[in-house]
Amino acid sequence: MQFSPPALHAPVLRTQAHKDFVSERLSAMASQRLQAKAAAPRAGAAPDASMSIPLLNVSLEQNFDAYVTINFAGGNNDSALSLMVDTGNSALIVPDFDALAALPDFDKHYTFETGAKEPWCCEANVVTGPITFPIDADTSYTIPKCKFYACTKPNKKGDRTANFGAGCVTPWRVGNNDAIQSPLSYSPDYGVAEFDYVPLAENIADGATPNVAEGSWLTLYRTVPPHYCMFGIVKDLPWMSLRPKSLSIGNKVTEWPGVLKKKPIAMIDTGGGPVFLSDTNDKVWGCDWPGTTAVPLPDWTPGSVCCQSIDGDLTVVLEDDAGNPYSYRIETARLPAPARGLTLVMCRTCNKMQDEEGMNIGGLSALFNYIVIDYAAAKVGFKAKPAKLV
Repeated sequence: MQFSPPALHAPVLRTQAHKDFVSERLSAMASQRLQAKAAAPRAGAAPDASMSIPLLNVSLEQNFDAYVTINFAGGNNDSALSLMVDTGNSALIVPDFDALAALPDFDKHYTFETGAKEPWCCEANVVTGPITFPIDADTSYTIPKCKFYACTKPNKKGDRTANFGAGCVTPWRVGNNDAIQSPLSYSPDYGVAEFDYVPLAENIADGATPNVAEGSWLTLYRTVPPHYCMFGIVKDLPWMSLRPKSLSIGNKVTEWPGVLKKKPIAMIDTGGGPVFLSDTNDKVWGCDWPGTTAVPLPDWTPGSVCCQSIDGDLTVVLEDDAGNPYSYRIETARLPAPARGLTLVMCRTCNKMQDEEGMNIGGLSALFNYIVIDYAAAKVGFKAKPAKLV
């Protein structure tokens, strides 16, 4: 079965052999947490102050994604799914409604509506019911009433979608016509999610074979943990975004993005690799930048116009529409060796920007920051990571 790639960044896995290898590894590693006995919901138990859910990193050639395992009422090891955690999407999408409907007592646990189409254009049913996160063989956490898409047919490309949309948009309807929210926003216990993609020194593949490894976490909280800088998510966009205030390359502050017809956006996308941007004002893509190294363009740039790729330090300053700023620095010397080699892709028009002006902060930014989402308040927050944890 072919699965739809991410919409906002290049897919990590590009061959069927890669996909088959990773699918087997994800299944095997997820099963290790389920083998002792079927994990059951903690019915009646008071929620802890936080709940940490393990993620699996999949990486290849400097790019990486994180995957989370979910299961369903009546399910077993065979029904568990490992789905890409995608802050560039805001809905849960599972690939096969028929497999879900075949679970024991499906009608007792789930309701559904027909005739929908999910964001990657598969025909789908809108399903409401429980999803469970296996923590280990004895522990799980269940969201009892989650609303999500379940594909009934492939899209025109022959793909089905398997995606754990963790992004927050406001209003929710801007993300999809059915106003389906991120699955994490339906939790009755926790309204805040933190993404911690460290340590990565052992998790990023160094070579031609994909690497699947543990070490990253999705932690749910009842309130925002301390020391985060919180920002209002830009309204009326289908992707979780802030605004790019400025960009420095090496030690030089650039003039990007310049004056544009509409406000540029900064997509908060925790997958993929480098920062990338569109530069319609020709402020950065055609320049030489002291202290950086020109490197070959990644293979996802065909379809873009006038591109340059570099390896070098960056300083990114983001802000929300209220003008609250946050600055962080990407320093190549702090990256583990397999993650080095490409920090920024600059194009006059970048094919991954969905015809929007601005930038995608890239998964690389998640190596230098903890990222938190407050779904009820429609805010995203950042906190710098200590150097030893990058």
